[in-house]
Amino acid sequence: MHAALGVARAGVEAQAALRPAPPDACRLAVRESDVTDEALAELRGRWADELTERELDVALLVVQGASNREAADQLYLSVRTVEVHLGRVFRKLGVRSRVELTVLAHRVGR
Repeated sequence: MHAALGVARAGVEAQAALRPAPPDACRLAVRESDVTDEALAELRGRWADELTERELDVALLVVQGASNREAADQLYLSVRTVEVHLGRVFRKLGVRSRVELTVLAHRVGR
């Protein structure tokens, strides 16, 4: 019973992390203008061994401030597929939110 509750709780927490962060939170983490093409290219190179090509695409769009819907539209994917990719990105990079991903990207890109 306790194990099942733990799994259910983890699922709820994961779903909450995949929701778009409030725009102000992302702006506080990193200003959009700070994410240059050079920084994105460096991130792509550094994360290439850890993430699939599609996970990279989703991660880089999120780092630039795209919502799940915007990322889905740009990549011709469903919102649910973007959420799945984003969840894998979080797990592989050891972050728990879009803001943490953006902060990590900003640190790596410097």
